[in-house]
Amino acid sequence: MHTNINYAFALLQIQPCNMDYTNQSYFNLNYFIMKLTITFSRFLALCCLLLSITPPVWADTVQVGQLYYNIDSDSKTASVARHSDYKEYTQVDIPGTITVDGTHYAVTSVGQQAFQQCDKLTAVNIGEGITEICMWGFVQCKGMEQLNLPNSLTTVRESAFSGCTGLKSLTLPDNLQTIEAYGFGKLNITELTIGANTTQISSAAFNSCSYLQKINFNEKLEQIGSNAFYGCAVKELLLPKSLKKIGVGAFSNCIKLETVTAQEPLAKIDDQAFYKCSALKTITLPNTLTSIGHAAFYECINLDGLILPESLKELGPTSLYGCISLKSIRIPNSVTVVNSGTFYNCTGLTELSFHDGITEIGHSAMYGCSNLNSVKLPAGLTKLSHDLFNKCTSLEEINLPASIEYIDENAFYGCSAIKHIDISDKVNFIGNGFVIGCTSLTSINVAPGNSMYTDIDGVLFNKEKTKLLAYPSGIKGEYTVPESTLKIDDYVFNANSNITGIHFPKTLKVIGMSNFYGCNSLTTVRLPEQLDSLGATCFFFNPSVTSIIMPNNNVWIGNNALSATGITTMLFPESIKEIGVDNTKNEYYSVLGSCSALTSLSLPSTLEKLNPIASYCSAIEAIYCFAAVPPVLVGENAVDIAATVRVPKGTAEAYASAWASLYPNLKYEDVLPGAATVTVNNNKATLNWESYSDNIYTGTPVRYTVALYEGENEDRTLISETRLDANGNAGGSALKPENNVHNYEFTGISNKTYSYELKGYTALDELSMLHKGSFGMESSGIDNIEDNNAEIISQEYYDLSGRKIAKPENGLYVVRTIKADGTVSVSKQQF
Repeated sequence: MHTNINYAFALLQIQPCNMDYTNQSYFNLNYFIMKLTITFSRFLALCCLLLSITPPVWADTVQVGQLYYNIDSDSKTASVARHSDYKEYTQVDIPGTITVDGTHYAVTSVGQQAFQQCDKLTAVNIGEGITEICMWGFVQCKGMEQLNLPNSLTTVRESAFSGCTGLKSLTLPDNLQTIEAYGFGKLNITELTIGANTTQISSAAFNSCSYLQKINFNEKLEQIGSNAFYGCAVKELLLPKSLKKIGVGAFSNCIKLETVTAQEPLAKIDDQAFYKCSALKTITLPNTLTSIGHAAFYECINLDGLILPESLKELGPTSLYGCISLKSIRIPNSVTVVNSGTFYNCTGLTELSFHDGITEIGHSAMYGCSNLNSVKLPAGLTKLSHDLFNKCTSLEEINLPASIEYIDENAFYGCSAIKHIDISDKVNFIGNGFVIGCTSLTSINVAPGNSMYTDIDGVLFNKEKTKLLAYPSGIKGEYTVPESTLKIDDYVFNANSNITGIHFPKTLKVIGMSNFYGCNSLTTVRLPEQLDSLGATCFFFNPSVTSIIMPNNNVWIGNNALSATGITTMLFPESIKEIGVDNTKNEYYSVLGSCSALTSLSLPSTLEKLNPIASYCSAIEAIYCFAAVPPVLVGENAVDIAATVRVPKGTAEAYASAWASLYPNLKYEDVLPGAATVTVNNNKATLNWESYSDNIYTGTPVRYTVALYEGENEDRTLISETRLDANGNAGGSALKPENNVHNYEFTGISNKTYSYELKGYTALDELSMLHKGSFGMESSGIDNIEDNNAEIISQEYYDLSGRKIAKPENGLYVVRTIKADGTVSVSKQQF
């Protein structure tokens, strides 16, 4: 009921002393609803309560002398009330008692906001008997130079004297027990004396007293609250013998603090207690200390003298992060867990010895300890956490305990001096990229008895030798991946500047993500023919790579796999159906962008779906797309390049319409050849096709293969496969091309249905041309019939004896099709 009455007073703009709401001059109903986050039903209940409240008798304001008071007739007490007259006062003397109409009242408090922002006020004398200064009582009285507090004072509420920047020194009364947040925050005092009976300094009590150089503690103080002295200018701390706990951030950002002496019975230094105390050189810790919190000494960059007491049980995560002057440290036997990031970026450490009682060392514990050259790990340790030795660039040798079972990813990332790593027979897990950037590493040696892993000449594989897991980047020159390899795991060659070439086996199916990121000695890479998957960012940010030859199959290409390279041209071979599409996740992305040297790229006739590529490829001149139907563009990000797109004849308008939204600035030229055709004449069949070339196109075939099958689809049987030169010639079976038009006469055919595949290959064996089709040689009595993909104008029907009929009924018939380009084809169809 008491709390509800206080809420009601807030609504009525009456200020009882123990209200606890935010720093506003007036507390209106809307803010009240928001601050308490009450439901509408609770709000209605509160309104009902307000209607039932009778204003207390002490709510009347009276003036006695220069001040105004709220008086309580029942208890004969008074509280200094807020009044606008105070704005002009330069001195205030608050008495301990007042007399109103012959009745004596004890003044017990200074009310909420009573003297808020009274800038002219220079001196305040508060009389004996007053026990409480309410919230914001003297907040931002910037002219106050003198403050006398009575020994009767026990409580200073939130921000009571905050921002009284004119004060230069402060002595707190002996009986003061409670100082709430910012009670004396943002003062310009240089010295502070804590009252003799104060047992606790609350959170942020003296926060941001940036001139405070000396603190005189009493011998009864037990706890210093969070951020109590944040940002103060104190240089030396002698903490009292009574102190048990230093709160979160209590002395954080005290950038002038140089020495700290802590005494028994101090048990806990909480999180960030001395965070970024950049001048701190030494701290003495008592043998009662059991816990040092998270980031307690974070970036205390001058701390060079630290002895951890034997009583210590907990050394929190990142507790010594960035203590770059720390040369050595002994971990007490009572500590069994070294938490994550404990010694992160302690660049001054040269050696570390972990006693055998330590059972766990958290991730990144020694990250960035660049001068660490000797480490002794505990004998019973079972796991190397991720990034444990990341960027320990002086570490040349590491002896892993035989107990190690688990080596997490990036465990030795960037350990550029380490020369070899031995894997014991107990290791059953090794994470991706655990030796990335180990530029001196020449071997990873696996014990023969290991059931999960093996090595081939110091290169790490799974036991079956089908997965390449890690490659020592200290090995210089080219590397030939063994024939048994089906997969290269993620990050295997990442940031390897010593590899100059790589040769893949034909059987390789998968290359994982980021494999050749930063391999700045690679220039040309030919991917294997059976590759199914090229991982995300595989060649990303590798400007030295100027040529990537893709496999001639429907390979999946990951996000930015080809981006930020030095390639000048890119040919996506025939068979690829989708680029920039992950159907398993329903995601779209770019596979190629930010290639500043790229001048042209070629997209295959098989392409059906494309997330726009070539963003920020400012030098690109031409895109060749051989698909007869414009591939569907997916995704949301438009690509603003001004290239010319060359497309099959008669399709420019369709492309311009289909691609306008995501490629707004392209021009289109329909100059590429269409599909191949078959001409049937006098029981002979001739395959006709056209090749394309210009001054920048790199996909012009230099050889062809023609495969002839009897039948169609899955039931077909290979009859012959002929290799042709650039002119389409093969031992007299071809005719001389004219104007890039090639002819090839099929041999060994009869009155049956056939299918064919025509493939054209570049000088780099890239499949740049693919035509498939079928034709029939059944006797129909009709000659000079061609088969192509032009628009059908009309069709005529014949029975198997060659007799023309008006309309086919159930059965097998010969169909003569006339197309828009004037060609005629004959096929046998079932009706």
